[in-house]
Amino acid sequence: MQRFSAFHPLSSFIYLVSAVCVTMFSRNIVIAVISLLSAVLFALSLKTLKNVLFYFLIFILTALTNPIFSHNGITVLFFLNGNPITLEALVYGIYFGAVITSVLIWFMCYNTVITPDKFLCLFGALIPNAALIISMALRLIPQFIRNGSEIVGIQNSINPIKGGLIKKTKRYTAVFSALIGRSLEGAVEQSDSMKARGYGKRKRVSYSRFRFRIRDLILLCFTLCATIYIVFISGTMSYNYYPEMDLLTFNYSYALCALYFLTPTLINLWGEIKWKYSISKI
Repeated sequence: MQRFSAFHPLSSFIYLVSAVCVTMFSRNIVIAVISLLSAVLFALSLKTLKNVLFYFLIFILTALTNPIFSHNGITVLFFLNGNPITLEALVYGIYFGAVITSVLIWFMCYNTVITPDKFLCLFGALIPNAALIISMALRLIPQFIRNGSEIVGIQNSINPIKGGLIKKTKRYTAVFSALIGRSLEGAVEQSDSMKARGYGKRKRVSYSRFRFRIRDLILLCFTLCATIYIVFISGTMSYNYYPEMDLLTFNYSYALCALYFLTPTLINLWGEIKWKYSISKI
């Protein structure tokens, strides 16, 4: 049971955007690592983290590329082809890799939690046309991939692919052509359906099946307060790597950062515990 997905779209949207922004604009390696670990745990609780090797390679490549091309810093670890590899450049590479990887995983979680109907709920009344276009665009790529997999599976069940690269290229070119035709046909049917339903004839009214409850207000207030404290009060957003790294000391603000980033995972975990307990009572 994924309890975080059951929150009101406004609360979950503001939290996810806030988590991404805090991760991107913080220069502290501790916050970046906390965000990365929290994003991985959140994705695991949502059961959406499948390409673990892909994100691991992004992190490793980013962390190792910076000290190879950047030689700033005063603490030299060793020399590679006559160029110094410094501790400061290595730590900055780890920080930068953690930021990039965590932001990618946070956006993956965002796509899982904020579905097109939730996006329309948030922005349908403010910018109806733009919200409709964005929600349709976000839906287009997963639907395109799903339809392509379906066509490939049907063709393989009838006539499995045998042969070299040329035959496979011809087969997948035909699949791509069929996929484009199916997508265009679906677009025409969708536009005819919208026209038949009177879309654009008069001012639209918005409907939302989501109710804003006390728990949504608590999550929203916690998100805003924690973000304001971390960004403006805690003093942990800034950190100097060059020419010499700042000394890392224990700060209670890091505990709040961990609680802040782990909030959706803890909510999902609590929902899972309640679900298991309810099943055991049957």
